[in-house]
Amino acid sequence: MTVGSDPESSSIAALNGQMTLDELKAHRTVELRNMARQLPDFPMSKQNIKFAKKDALIQAMIEYHRR
Repeated sequence: MTVGSDPESSSIAALNGQMTLDELKAHRTVELRNMARQLPDFPMSKQNIKFAKKDALIQAMIEYHRR
């Protein structure tokens, strides 16, 4: 999948664990936060997501999809 300007398709890909590390890094932090909020049972609380930095969000998404 290539990273496009369609945030909805990006969110769906993130939910399915189909994004590569490079694709995740290409997103802005605010986009990663929105994706994280949509993942059920994401390992960060909503409050932590709100203040999380990009690297922390990416790492949490990787761990989430390894479960």
